Amino acid sequence: MKTVGRTKPKGILKWNQASEIRGNVRYVMAATENFCTVATAHSARINEIRMVRNHIAHGNPGTKALYQGVVARRLGAAPRKYPRPGAFVLRQTPAGVLILTEYVVSLSAIVKAMAKA
Repeated sequence: MKTVGRTKPKGILKWNQASEIRGNVRYVMAATENFCTVATAHSARINEIRMVRNHIAHGNPGTKALYQGVVARRLGAAPRKYPRPGAFVLRQTPAGVLILTEYVVSLSAIVKAMAKA
């Protein structure tokens, strides 16, 4: 995938955004393949998880702004004081499920759906 069909080899294949996923496989499979359509269908969830993960890993002002957007969307409004990422992912959704559990289960389901023929 780094070299097939590319004029210049791609150094690192990133897999944490739907657009990057589609770009990595664009010369290997058609955009209408199940793998690509699932990535597109779940791009919002993949992106949300990426933004939370990046703030946990890097904690800089850029990742903080994106993280705050996720928190505001998930809580329905911007809180006066934003929770730390660890506390945020350990919050329960209205259904009583931890956000972290929701993230893990949804990523598992996305990967399984991508793998189906």
